[in-house]
Amino acid sequence: MYAACNICTEIFTGNLDENIHSTPCGHLFHYVCLIEWLQRSKSCPQCQAEVSETQTIKLYFRIDSDSLSLQELLNLKLKLLLQTQDIKNLNEATKKYKNQANRLRNEVEENEEKIKNHETLITSLRGENKVMKSQLKKLSDDKLKSAELVAMLEQSESPQCSDGLGGHLEVTSSTTDRATLIREVEEREPNEVQSPLKRLKTSKNT
Repeated sequence: MYAACNICTEIFTGNLDENIHSTPCGHLFHYVCLIEWLQRSKSCPQCQAEVSETQTIKLYFRIDSDSLSLQELLNLKLKLLLQTQDIKNLNEATKKYKNQANRLRNEVEENEEKIKNHETLITSLRGENKVMKSQLKKLSDDKLKSAELVAMLEQSESPQCSDGLGGHLEVTSSTTDRATLIREVEEREPNEVQSPLKRLKTSKNT
């Protein structure tokens, strides 16, 4: 069994610089601890008996080296226990952070996959948009061509152009349908329609 200060609970080491005092009731304390206590209460910290500073007794004693070695061993064991607990806590924290890191890594991979899919979709939509623009341009060109053909046919129905286009467009009573005439014009070679078209434009300007 080891003697200890009943205020700070530290075990007495027996060193020469250790100042130990006893109260008249026989309880032991570090002098500094006891004086601080008596400044607040004139009583023994352990049994509450009345005590004044002048009644305290300075003690001189030593502790066997074997006992000191045992105390050192106990202190080392306590220190080892605390360090072991710290290591355990650190391991648990490390495990927790590793799990968080794995979860975040999985989220990053999922987001990267989503980004990749979105980029693929954007590329596909751009391709479709390009095709649609090409088709729209073709439709616009076809519409313009049809408008020119309709204008040419309307001009061909006028008396001043009927003779010039008669041989090329074969405007007869059996082909008076406008859609039929347009189809016939589209089927003809470009050079077959070019001269009448020029004449139509010339007659229109005059």
